[in-house]
Amino acid sequence: MLRIVVALLVTSTATSTSFADGILVEGDYPKVSVAVGKTVEHDVGIRRGGWMCDDPSLLAGDIVTRGDANFFVITGVKAGSTQCRVGLELEGGFVVFNVYIIDGKPASKVKRKP
Repeated sequence: MLRIVVALLVTSTATSTSFADGILVEGDYPKVSVAVGKTVEHDVGIRRGGWMCDDPSLLAGDIVTRGDANFFVITGVKAGSTQCRVGLELEGGFVVFNVYIIDGKPASKVKRKP
């Protein structure tokens, strides 16, 4: 009986909420990286219904439809990390992304010999 209780405690501790890179992690969610000022798209299938992020000030987002698929469009606004949810439970479910906005530093110029 003690072994069962210990096993349950270990399992509940392993699945409890933890923090990594400033993002609330409760599962193995897809990671999306985008540089400040750049735009990326991620296919979310039939999910539509809107999007929501823990820190929406980091990005500009939209959902666009192309053919039979919807895409979560993310433009980096300022560096940081946030967790975003796309879709509603009633409209085909939802998907969660860990979004990392990174500083887009220009490549250094190479000096050429004359």
